Amino acid sequence: MLSAAESLGSLASVAEPAREALAAYIAALHTAHGPDVWTTPKTLLRRAYQEAVMALARLGDLRALPTLLTALDSDNDTWRAVQVAAHLRLATAELVPRLSRLLADADFSGQWSDMSAGALISALAELGDPAAVPVLVHAVTAAVEHASRRNSHGAAAVAVLPAFPMMRNSSACRAILTRLV
Repeated sequence: MLSAAESLGSLASVAEPAREALAAYIAALHTAHGPDVWTTPKTLLRRAYQEAVMALARLGDLRALPTLLTALDSDNDTWRAVQVAAHLRLATAELVPRLSRLLADADFSGQWSDMSAGALISALAELGDPAAVPVLVHAVTAAVEHASRRNSHGAAAVAVLPAFPMMRNSSACRAILTRLV
């Protein structure tokens, strides 16, 4: 089932007919192996479950939400949940606080990693909740401050600003851009 779930996840637009089968597969694994399937040490089982949940999330199916929330709270393969979080727009109220917490905890002093900054910023921007603006502004500010000290990642940090319609008119963003120009 791993290959099938992976394939369906990457082909979300044609995966609609498999929605119920995915949900049934996820429920069966959850029943058979308990609520911690996302974090099980059994690599193939964990990966199959995660891929199925991610494929269901890419379909915008809220049945994936409880597992994604657990993943975002557990700090175990969190990056996989972040990849698909924005597909569940109806769950913005539950997702934005968790994604915001993860972004607020991101370390901008080191390498800009896909999970700790880029993917989180993208997910929050796609969800489009104004409640995320403060953490997004803080993240960009932190990235710019560290970039100016290390002379790296500055362009990447600033490049994300136009991607956020909710931030375009933010006075904090204008201040950041003014400092850099």
